[in-house]
Amino acid sequence: MATSNLDKSSSFSKGSEAEYNLICKPCYIDDVSKPAYGFCKDCMEHLCAFCFMSHKKAKPSRHHKLLDSDSMPPTQSVDDTDTTMDEGPADSLSTPCERHSEEYIKLYCHDHKMALCSICVALNHTKSCKVEYIPDISRNFLNSDALRKVISRAQSVEDRCDAINNRMSRDTQQNTDSLKCSLSDLKKYRSNINKRLDKLETDINQRIHDLQEQNKNKINTTETKCDVLKKDAILKKDTLSELNESNQANQLFIQIQEAQRILEEYEDILHSIESQNFLDEYQFIPNQALNDVIQSDNALGNISSHNEVRLPSTPEDDTSQRPPQRTVIKPTEQDEILVKTKKDKSNCRITGMTKNKPGALVLADRNNKCIKVVGVNNKVVTSTLSFGGNKPWDITSVSSTEVVVTIPDSQYIQFVRTSNRLKKSRKINTNGYCHGICYHQDKLIVTYGYPGKLEILDMKGRVIKSITKDTTGQDIFSCPFYVQVYNNLIFVSDCSKSSIIKLDLNCEIKSIYEGVNGPSGFAVLHDRRSFVVCSNDDNKVYEVDYDKKSKVLIKDVEGSYAVCVNDEQNRLYISRWTVHNSLDNNSSIIVFNI
Repeated sequence: MATSNLDKSSSFSKGSEAEYNLICKPCYIDDVSKPAYGFCKDCMEHLCAFCFMSHKKAKPSRHHKLLDSDSMPPTQSVDDTDTTMDEGPADSLSTPCERHSEEYIKLYCHDHKMALCSICVALNHTKSCKVEYIPDISRNFLNSDALRKVISRAQSVEDRCDAINNRMSRDTQQNTDSLKCSLSDLKKYRSNINKRLDKLETDINQRIHDLQEQNKNKINTTETKCDVLKKDAILKKDTLSELNESNQANQLFIQIQEAQRILEEYEDILHSIESQNFLDEYQFIPNQALNDVIQSDNALGNISSHNEVRLPSTPEDDTSQRPPQRTVIKPTEQDEILVKTKKDKSNCRITGMTKNKPGALVLADRNNKCIKVVGVNNKVVTSTLSFGGNKPWDITSVSSTEVVVTIPDSQYIQFVRTSNRLKKSRKINTNGYCHGICYHQDKLIVTYGYPGKLEILDMKGRVIKSITKDTTGQDIFSCPFYVQVYNNLIFVSDCSKSSIIKLDLNCEIKSIYEGVNGPSGFAVLHDRRSFVVCSNDDNKVYEVDYDKKSKVLIKDVEGSYAVCVNDEQNRLYISRWTVHNSLDNNSSIIVFNI
């Protein structure tokens, strides 16, 4: 710093009134010595030519009184309150302006809360802004509340940064640990899936082995039976020929009568054998639902953070069980299976239908008081079981070798084996006119008409739960003739109330679907949130979705009581019955592709 004109350490001490060479005080603050050109009476400072000329431009000093070189005081002194000069260059205004590098920050605009140089003020802050010279206001900030607040805020920022760093360190470790656990859970989950798939594969292999053994036994039994019949037929033929050649008319007559009786039985046996499929053709049909899951992006699952919001779901609203997009069913009639046999005395009124054997349906024929097995490929009734004077209503499979049938008028449920031929086993007496029936997790769910009710039974017939009324004491059912269960939900069709009632396994009502007149048999579509239901009132078949929207799928299906869905082959089987004896197809099963 130039000191030739002014020695601050000696000649310019506080209270000095000695005469000196006059210099510009604002420039001196910036360590620049310039000769004084004039004097500001308001600022009590000598000014150089440049500061003198610009002093009237800035708003804070625009109205100050200036003295020229002839009128300015001839001496300079330091005021006791002027700490700027006392503290020297260490507190000088030496911060350069970012916009004007040759200028220093000297002024402060209160309106814009900005520290500025004189050029910035002259260009942008000259109209209405409150601008002050920094040395005039800075001394008020020493040991001030503003200083303490700023220091406190700075300390707060420092502390918060430390807390964030600590939390990030802790979260990083937790994140690493959680990802390791997720990887371990994934491997464990995959292992469990592999074990489950191995078990399922073993079961199918065992099923194939069992079928091979059954086919082998069936062939051996049939061959043995045919050999016996053949040998006996040859023997009788030879015996009759010998009696004829020896002219033994009496014995010939007796043997002919006996042979006719026996051969008639043999012909019936052969007819039964000939009407059967000796060996069915099999194919492995992959589980489409499993295929869809495997093909999806998140087939195994997903990785989610604890911060993701999860809403509670119910079986009805669980989106994981919904298909990605509802496909539109457009059923097309593919085939028709005639189910009336020569022994039937009436047109077949099929009121119940279920899948049991591969490629076969088991039917409940109410008018002919029997149940039947019909092949869906060869379209032949292969077996019939009569119930004497009792009329069956509904039927459901409890295993691959057994079905159960409701007998409403006699109030009992009949178990029937289906492994080789239809054969009655045990029966369960019921407390009412049992109509609809379905099987779920070793339990039978049964509906009753007159009066309407629903019961859940164990496999020995003991009543686990019975329901007739809702929570308000009103009757839930009137004529609940059919029932289905899917995804832990029970669906009941009530023809008198023209509604389908959905309940949970605790028999609490979840929804009531209306819009189908006189609903009878129905089937739940497993890959959709809907079911197919027959209507006897208008001879139509409807699809009703879980959102209570219904549409007509098929028109003009007279007497459609029973319906069955084959999800693997996308087939829909619907019974048809008419009282017109003149029609050849008055008793049939219509097959639709869906």
